[in-house]
Amino acid sequence: MYLSALGPDTKTFLIKEYQITDESIESIGRWPGNLDRYNREAFRSKSRMLQHLGQHRQQLNHQSSDIDKEMTFYTSIIDIIIYWGYKSIVESKFAVVWKSLVGFQKITAAKEDMGLERALGTMFFARGGFETHLQFEQYNMKIFGFQSNYKTGRLYSPDVDLIGSYGIFSNGRNVSIVINNYRSYIQDHGEEKQDVSKIDLKNSRWFYDNTSLYLDTLLSLQTSLGNICLQKVDKILEDSNRDLIISSCVLVLVLISCSLVIFSTENLTSNIQKYAVILVDKTKELNFEKKRTDSLLYQMVPKEVADKLKKKEGIEAEFFKSVTVLFSDIHGFSVLSITLQPLEIVQLLNALYGAIDLLLDNRDLYKVETINDSYMVVSGKMIFFNKVNPTI
Repeated sequence: MYLSALGPDTKTFLIKEYQITDESIESIGRWPGNLDRYNREAFRSKSRMLQHLGQHRQQLNHQSSDIDKEMTFYTSIIDIIIYWGYKSIVESKFAVVWKSLVGFQKITAAKEDMGLERALGTMFFARGGFETHLQFEQYNMKIFGFQSNYKTGRLYSPDVDLIGSYGIFSNGRNVSIVINNYRSYIQDHGEEKQDVSKIDLKNSRWFYDNTSLYLDTLLSLQTSLGNICLQKVDKILEDSNRDLIISSCVLVLVLISCSLVIFSTENLTSNIQKYAVILVDKTKELNFEKKRTDSLLYQMVPKEVADKLKKKEGIEAEFFKSVTVLFSDIHGFSVLSITLQPLEIVQLLNALYGAIDLLLDNRDLYKVETINDSYMVVSGKMIFFNKVNPTI
Protein backbone atom coordinates (compact mmCIF):
# COMPACT_ATOMS: atom_id res chain seq x y z
CA MET A 1 0.00 0.00 0.00
CA TYR A 2 2.79 2.42 0.86
CA LEU A 3 4.53 1.96 -2.49
CA SER A 4 1.34 1.88 -4.56
CA ALA A 5 -0.70 4.78 -5.83
CA LEU A 6 -3.29 4.05 -3.15
CA GLY A 7 -0.96 4.37 -0.16
CA PRO A 8 -0.02 7.40 1.97
CA ASP A 9 3.13 9.39 1.46
CA THR A 10 4.55 8.72 4.95
CA LYS A 11 5.42 5.49 6.77
CA THR A 12 3.66 6.49 9.99
CA PHE A 13 0.89 3.95 9.54
CA LEU A 14 3.50 1.13 9.26
CA ILE A 15 5.01 1.74 12.72
CA LYS A 16 2.17 -0.08 14.47
CA GLU A 17 2.58 -3.08 12.16
CA TYR A 18 6.32 -3.04 12.78
CA GLN A 19 5.73 -3.22 16.53
CA ILE A 20 3.32 -6.14 16.17
CA THR A 21 5.84 -8.01 14.02
CA ASP A 22 8.69 -7.39 16.47
CA GLU A 23 6.58 -8.47 19.46
CA SER A 24 5.58 -11.66 17.65
CA ILE A 25 9.21 -12.52 16.93
CA GLU A 26 10.24 -11.75 20.51
CA SER A 27 7.46 -14.02 21.84
CA ILE A 28 8.93 -17.08 20.11
CA GLY A 29 10.27 -19.22 22.94
CA ARG A 30 12.72 -21.26 20.91
CA TRP A 31 14.12 -19.92 17.68
CA PRO A 32 14.16 -22.73 15.09
CA GLY A 33 17.74 -22.10 14.04
CA ASN A 34 18.92 -21.60 10.51
CA LEU A 35 16.30 -23.29 8.29
CA ASP A 36 17.16 -21.05 5.35
CA ARG A 37 18.38 -23.10 2.42
CA TYR A 38 20.66 -20.21 1.40
CA ASN A 39 22.21 -20.19 4.88
CA ARG A 40 21.68 -16.46 5.37
CA GLU A 41 22.92 -14.94 8.62
CA ALA A 42 19.64 -13.11 9.27
CA PHE A 43 17.85 -16.38 10.04
CA ARG A 44 20.28 -17.67 12.67
CA SER A 45 18.70 -15.96 15.70
CA LYS A 46 15.89 -13.63 16.79
CA SER A 47 18.24 -10.73 17.33
CA ARG A 48 19.70 -11.04 13.83
CA MET A 49 16.23 -11.28 12.30
CA LEU A 50 15.07 -8.14 14.12
CA GLN A 51 18.22 -6.35 13.01
CA HIS A 52 17.64 -7.53 9.43
CA LEU A 53 14.05 -6.22 9.44
CA GLY A 54 15.09 -2.92 11.02
CA GLN A 55 17.70 -2.22 8.36
CA HIS A 56 15.23 -3.02 5.59
CA ARG A 57 12.55 -0.76 7.08
CA GLN A 58 14.96 2.18 7.21
CA GLN A 59 15.76 1.77 3.51
CA LEU A 60 12.09 1.70 2.45
CA ASN A 61 11.14 4.72 0.27
CA HIS A 62 9.27 5.54 -2.93
CA GLN A 63 12.38 6.26 -4.98
CA SER A 64 14.55 3.16 -4.40
CA SER A 65 12.03 0.51 -3.29
CA ASP A 66 10.08 -1.76 -5.59
CA ILE A 67 6.88 -3.69 -4.91
CA ASP A 68 8.26 -6.89 -6.42
CA LYS A 69 11.38 -6.68 -4.27
CA GLU A 70 9.30 -5.98 -1.17
CA MET A 71 7.07 -9.00 -1.81
CA THR A 72 10.13 -11.17 -2.43
CA PHE A 73 11.81 -9.92 0.75
CA TYR A 74 8.88 -10.62 3.08
CA THR A 75 7.75 -13.78 1.28
CA SER A 76 11.18 -15.35 1.75
CA ILE A 77 10.90 -14.78 5.49
CA ILE A 78 7.29 -15.96 5.79
CA ASP A 79 7.97 -19.09 3.74
CA ILE A 80 10.74 -20.10 6.13
CA ILE A 81 8.53 -19.46 9.17
CA ILE A 82 5.76 -21.60 7.61
CA TYR A 83 8.31 -24.28 6.79
CA TRP A 84 9.46 -24.19 10.40
CA GLY A 85 5.84 -24.69 11.44
CA TYR A 86 5.59 -27.82 9.32
CA LYS A 87 8.87 -29.11 10.74
CA SER A 88 7.57 -28.53 14.27
CA ILE A 89 4.45 -30.62 13.71
CA VAL A 90 5.33 -34.19 14.55
CA GLU A 91 2.70 -36.90 14.42
CA SER A 92 2.35 -38.57 17.78
CA LYS A 93 -0.26 -40.50 19.74
CA PHE A 94 -2.22 -37.21 20.02
CA ALA A 95 -3.55 -37.54 16.47
CA VAL A 96 -6.38 -35.05 16.97
CA VAL A 97 -4.01 -32.25 17.94
CA TRP A 98 -1.64 -33.13 15.13
CA LYS A 99 -4.39 -32.87 12.52
CA SER A 100 -5.66 -29.60 13.98
CA LEU A 101 -2.15 -28.15 13.84
CA VAL A 102 -1.79 -29.14 10.21
CA GLY A 103 -5.16 -27.50 9.47
CA PHE A 104 -3.99 -24.34 11.24
CA GLN A 105 -0.75 -24.37 9.27
CA LYS A 106 -2.58 -24.78 5.96
CA ILE A 107 -4.86 -21.84 6.72
CA THR A 108 -1.79 -19.78 7.61
CA ALA A 109 -0.23 -20.61 4.25
CA ALA A 110 -3.53 -19.88 2.45
CA LYS A 111 -3.75 -16.49 4.18
CA GLU A 112 -0.21 -15.67 3.03
CA ASP A 113 -1.11 -16.62 -0.57
CA MET A 114 -4.23 -14.46 -0.37
CA GLY A 115 -2.20 -11.51 0.89
CA LEU A 116 0.17 -11.73 -2.07
CA GLU A 117 -2.79 -12.07 -4.41
CA ARG A 118 -4.18 -8.84 -2.94
CA ALA A 119 -0.89 -7.02 -3.51
CA LEU A 120 -0.50 -8.23 -7.09
CA GLY A 121 -4.15 -7.62 -8.03
CA THR A 122 -4.13 -4.14 -6.54
CA MET A 123 -0.96 -3.35 -8.48
CA PHE A 124 -2.59 -4.68 -11.70
CA PHE A 125 -5.44 -2.16 -11.55
CA ALA A 126 -3.30 0.71 -10.20
CA ARG A 127 -0.69 0.39 -12.99
CA GLY A 128 -2.87 -0.64 -15.89
CA GLY A 129 -1.64 -4.23 -16.01
CA PHE A 130 1.33 -6.32 -14.93
CA GLU A 131 4.80 -5.05 -15.68
CA THR A 132 6.12 -8.51 -16.59
CA HIS A 133 4.74 -11.89 -17.49
CA LEU A 134 6.36 -13.26 -14.33
CA GLN A 135 4.04 -11.13 -12.22
CA PHE A 136 1.05 -12.62 -14.02
CA GLU A 137 2.36 -16.13 -13.35
CA GLN A 138 2.95 -15.27 -9.70
CA TYR A 139 -0.63 -14.01 -9.41
CA ASN A 140 -2.03 -17.28 -10.79
CA MET A 141 0.27 -19.33 -8.55
CA LYS A 142 -1.00 -17.50 -5.47
CA ILE A 143 -4.62 -18.14 -6.44
CA PHE A 144 -3.99 -21.85 -6.93
CA GLY A 145 -1.84 -21.94 -3.78
CA PHE A 146 -4.64 -20.42 -1.73
CA GLN A 147 -7.23 -22.84 -3.04
CA SER A 148 -4.94 -25.85 -2.57
CA ASN A 149 -3.95 -24.95 1.00
CA TYR A 150 -7.51 -24.17 2.01
CA LYS A 151 -8.91 -27.44 0.65
CA THR A 152 -6.07 -29.42 2.24
CA GLY A 153 -6.75 -27.69 5.57
CA ARG A 154 -10.36 -28.86 5.43
CA LEU A 155 -9.19 -32.46 4.85
CA TYR A 156 -7.04 -32.41 7.98
CA SER A 157 -9.34 -30.53 10.32
CA PRO A 158 -13.16 -30.55 10.39
CA ASP A 159 -12.98 -27.17 12.14
CA VAL A 160 -12.00 -25.52 8.84
CA ASP A 161 -15.36 -24.44 7.41
CA LEU A 162 -16.04 -23.13 3.97
CA ILE A 163 -15.49 -19.42 3.63
CA GLY A 164 -19.01 -19.14 2.27
CA SER A 165 -20.47 -20.28 5.59
CA TYR A 166 -19.23 -17.05 7.18
CA GLY A 167 -21.55 -15.03 4.97
CA ILE A 168 -19.09 -12.32 3.88
CA PHE A 169 -21.08 -9.43 2.45
CA SER A 170 -20.17 -5.85 1.56
CA ASN A 171 -22.77 -3.34 0.47
CA GLY A 172 -25.21 -6.21 0.00
CA ARG A 173 -22.88 -8.14 -2.30
CA ASN A 174 -21.21 -11.48 -1.62
CA VAL A 175 -17.49 -10.78 -1.33
CA SER A 176 -16.54 -14.25 -2.60
CA ILE A 177 -18.45 -13.66 -5.82
CA VAL A 178 -16.94 -10.19 -6.25
CA ILE A 179 -13.39 -11.51 -5.78
CA ASN A 180 -13.97 -14.37 -8.22
CA ASN A 181 -15.17 -11.84 -10.81
CA TYR A 182 -12.03 -9.76 -10.28
CA ARG A 183 -9.91 -12.91 -10.60
CA SER A 184 -11.54 -13.84 -13.88
CA TYR A 185 -10.96 -10.35 -15.26
CA ILE A 186 -7.29 -10.29 -14.21
CA GLN A 187 -6.65 -13.78 -15.62
CA ASP A 188 -8.31 -12.80 -18.92
CA HIS A 189 -6.32 -9.55 -19.32
CA GLY A 190 -3.20 -10.32 -17.30
CA GLU A 191 -1.08 -11.20 -20.30
CA GLU A 192 -1.84 -7.92 -22.05
CA LYS A 193 0.88 -5.29 -22.16
CA GLN A 194 0.81 -2.70 -19.42
CA ASP A 195 -1.08 0.43 -20.53
CA VAL A 196 -1.37 3.60 -18.41
CA SER A 197 -4.68 4.33 -20.08
CA LYS A 198 -6.11 1.26 -18.35
CA ILE A 199 -5.24 2.47 -14.87
CA ASP A 200 -8.34 2.11 -12.70
CA LEU A 201 -7.78 3.35 -9.14
CA LYS A 202 -11.42 2.73 -8.27
CA ASN A 203 -11.24 -0.97 -9.09
CA SER A 204 -7.83 -1.07 -7.45
CA ARG A 205 -9.38 0.23 -4.23
CA TRP A 206 -12.37 -2.06 -4.54
CA PHE A 207 -10.20 -5.10 -5.12
CA TYR A 208 -8.03 -4.17 -2.15
CA ASP A 209 -10.99 -3.61 0.17
CA ASN A 210 -12.79 -6.84 -0.78
CA THR A 211 -9.71 -9.00 -0.49
CA SER A 212 -8.99 -7.32 2.85
CA LEU A 213 -12.44 -8.41 4.08
CA TYR A 214 -11.63 -11.89 2.86
CA LEU A 215 -8.27 -11.81 4.69
CA ASP A 216 -9.97 -10.60 7.88
CA THR A 217 -12.26 -13.62 7.68
CA LEU A 218 -9.26 -15.89 7.17
CA LEU A 219 -7.60 -14.25 10.17
CA SER A 220 -10.72 -14.92 12.24
CA LEU A 221 -10.67 -18.55 11.10
CA GLN A 222 -6.95 -18.81 11.81
CA THR A 223 -7.47 -17.42 15.32
CA SER A 224 -10.31 -19.87 15.97
CA LEU A 225 -8.18 -22.80 14.83
CA GLY A 226 -5.31 -21.61 17.02
CA ASN A 227 -7.60 -21.43 20.05
CA ILE A 228 -8.94 -24.90 19.31
CA CYS A 229 -5.39 -26.27 19.13
CA LEU A 230 -4.49 -24.54 22.40
CA GLN A 231 -7.59 -25.93 24.12
CA LYS A 232 -6.74 -29.45 22.97
CA VAL A 233 -3.13 -29.07 24.05
CA ASP A 234 -4.23 -27.69 27.45
CA LYS A 235 -6.56 -30.67 27.88
CA ILE A 236 -3.76 -33.08 27.00
CA LEU A 237 -1.37 -31.30 29.37
CA GLU A 238 -3.98 -31.41 32.14
CA ASP A 239 -4.47 -35.14 31.63
CA SER A 240 -0.73 -35.65 31.41
CA ASN A 241 -0.17 -33.73 34.65
CA ARG A 242 -2.82 -35.82 36.39
CA ASP A 243 -1.25 -39.01 35.09
CA LEU A 244 2.16 -37.71 36.15
CA ILE A 245 0.93 -37.04 39.69
CA ILE A 246 -0.60 -40.51 39.89
CA SER A 247 2.56 -42.08 38.50
CA SER A 248 4.68 -40.09 40.95
CA CYS A 249 2.58 -41.31 43.88
CA VAL A 250 2.85 -44.88 42.67
CA LEU A 251 6.58 -44.42 42.21
CA VAL A 252 6.95 -43.10 45.76
CA LEU A 253 5.02 -46.07 47.12
CA VAL A 254 7.14 -48.43 45.06
CA LEU A 255 10.34 -46.78 46.29
CA ILE A 256 9.18 -47.01 49.91
CA SER A 257 8.18 -50.65 49.42
CA CYS A 258 11.49 -51.36 47.72
CA SER A 259 13.35 -49.74 50.61
CA LEU A 260 11.51 -51.93 53.09
CA VAL A 261 12.10 -55.00 50.97
CA ILE A 262 15.79 -54.16 50.58
CA PHE A 263 16.15 -53.55 54.33
CA SER A 264 14.36 -56.80 55.14
CA THR A 265 16.38 -58.69 52.55
CA GLU A 266 19.63 -57.26 53.85
CA ASN A 267 18.67 -58.13 57.42
CA LEU A 268 17.64 -61.63 56.37
CA THR A 269 20.86 -62.07 54.39
CA SER A 270 22.90 -60.97 57.39
CA ASN A 271 21.12 -63.49 59.59
CA ILE A 272 21.60 -66.21 57.01
CA GLN A 273 25.31 -65.43 56.87
CA LYS A 274 25.53 -65.62 60.66
CA TYR A 275 23.67 -68.94 60.68
CA ALA A 276 25.92 -70.16 57.86
CA VAL A 277 29.04 -69.37 59.91
CA ILE A 278 27.53 -71.12 62.94
CA LEU A 279 26.54 -74.07 60.76
CA VAL A 280 30.08 -74.36 59.39
CA ASP A 281 31.50 -74.38 62.91
CA LYS A 282 28.95 -76.93 64.06
CA THR A 283 29.66 -79.05 60.98
CA LYS A 284 33.37 -79.02 61.79
CA GLU A 285 32.62 -79.99 65.37
CA LEU A 286 30.27 -82.71 64.18
CA ASN A 287 32.87 -84.10 61.78
CA PHE A 288 35.45 -84.08 64.56
CA GLU A 289 33.07 -85.89 66.91
CA LYS A 290 32.16 -88.33 64.16
CA LYS A 291 35.80 -89.17 63.64
CA ARG A 292 36.22 -89.70 67.36
CA THR A 293 33.11 -91.87 67.46
CA ASP A 294 34.26 -93.90 64.46
CA SER A 295 37.67 -94.34 66.04
CA LEU A 296 36.12 -95.52 69.30
CA LEU A 297 33.70 -97.76 67.44
CA TYR A 298 36.50 -99.32 65.37
CA GLN A 299 38.31 -100.09 68.62
CA MET A 300 35.28 -101.86 70.00
CA VAL A 301 34.29 -103.94 66.96
CA PRO A 302 35.92 -104.78 63.62
CA LYS A 303 35.70 -102.08 60.96
CA GLU A 304 33.49 -104.15 58.65
CA VAL A 305 31.03 -104.74 61.48
CA ALA A 306 31.14 -101.09 62.53
CA ASP A 307 30.37 -99.92 58.95
CA LYS A 308 27.35 -102.23 58.81
CA LEU A 309 26.15 -100.98 62.16
CA LYS A 310 26.35 -97.36 60.95
CA LYS A 311 24.32 -98.29 57.87
CA LYS A 312 21.80 -100.10 60.11
CA GLU A 313 22.44 -103.35 58.32
CA GLY A 314 22.05 -106.74 59.94
CA ILE A 315 25.14 -108.43 61.41
CA GLU A 316 25.50 -112.08 60.53
CA ALA A 317 27.99 -114.47 62.09
CA GLU A 318 30.99 -115.22 59.90
CA PHE A 319 32.77 -118.55 59.56
CA PHE A 320 36.55 -118.87 59.51
CA LYS A 321 38.19 -122.16 58.79
CA SER A 322 41.02 -121.30 61.12
CA VAL A 323 41.53 -118.50 63.59
CA THR A 324 44.25 -117.30 65.84
CA VAL A 325 43.78 -115.71 69.23
CA LEU A 326 46.75 -114.05 70.89
CA PHE A 327 46.96 -113.18 74.54
CA SER A 328 50.10 -111.39 75.68
CA ASP A 329 51.29 -109.96 78.94
CA ILE A 330 54.47 -108.45 80.35
CA HIS A 331 56.65 -110.81 82.28
CA GLY A 332 57.18 -109.56 85.86
CA PHE A 333 54.74 -106.70 85.46
CA SER A 334 53.71 -106.93 89.09
CA VAL A 335 57.30 -106.34 90.21
CA LEU A 336 57.75 -103.58 87.66
CA SER A 337 54.62 -101.80 88.83
CA ILE A 338 56.12 -101.71 92.31
CA THR A 339 59.62 -100.64 91.40
CA LEU A 340 58.82 -98.11 88.63
CA GLN A 341 57.12 -94.78 88.93
CA PRO A 342 53.52 -94.55 87.61
CA LEU A 343 54.57 -92.24 84.77
CA GLU A 344 57.33 -94.66 83.76
CA ILE A 345 54.83 -97.53 83.67
CA VAL A 346 52.52 -95.48 81.47
CA GLN A 347 55.38 -94.56 79.12
CA LEU A 348 56.41 -98.26 78.98
CA LEU A 349 52.90 -99.44 78.08
CA ASN A 350 52.40 -96.66 75.51
CA ALA A 351 55.68 -97.46 73.79
CA LEU A 352 55.06 -101.21 73.76
CA TYR A 353 51.43 -101.14 72.68
CA GLY A 354 52.07 -98.35 70.18
CA ALA A 355 54.67 -100.50 68.45
CA ILE A 356 52.25 -103.49 68.41
CA ASP A 357 49.47 -101.24 66.97
CA LEU A 358 51.76 -100.27 64.09
CA LEU A 359 52.35 -103.95 63.32
CA LEU A 360 48.62 -104.67 63.38
CA ASP A 361 47.86 -101.91 60.83
CA ASN A 362 49.81 -103.80 58.15
CA ARG A 363 48.22 -107.21 58.89
CA ASP A 364 44.76 -108.76 58.87
CA LEU A 365 44.45 -108.57 62.64
CA TYR A 366 42.02 -107.08 65.10
CA LYS A 367 42.92 -105.87 68.57
CA VAL A 368 40.19 -106.91 70.92
CA GLU A 369 41.30 -105.14 74.06
CA THR A 370 44.20 -104.11 76.33
CA ILE A 371 43.89 -104.37 80.08
CA ASN A 372 46.92 -103.44 82.15
CA ASP A 373 49.74 -105.47 80.64
CA SER A 374 47.40 -107.89 78.78
CA TYR A 375 46.98 -107.47 74.98
CA MET A 376 44.43 -109.55 73.08
CA VAL A 377 44.52 -109.97 69.27
CA VAL A 378 42.44 -112.20 66.99
CA SER A 379 42.74 -113.16 63.30
CA GLY A 380 40.97 -115.40 60.84
CA LYS A 381 44.15 -117.32 60.06
CA MET A 382 47.22 -118.72 61.83
CA ILE A 383 49.83 -116.23 62.97
CA PHE A 384 53.04 -116.51 64.91
CA PHE A 385 53.72 -113.97 67.62
CA ASN A 386 56.52 -114.15 70.15
CA LYS A 387 55.64 -113.68 73.80
CA VAL A 388 56.64 -110.26 74.96
CA ASN A 389 59.46 -110.18 77.46
CA PRO A 390 60.44 -106.62 78.38
CA THR A 391 63.45 -107.82 80.27
CA ILE A 392 65.20 -108.93 77.11
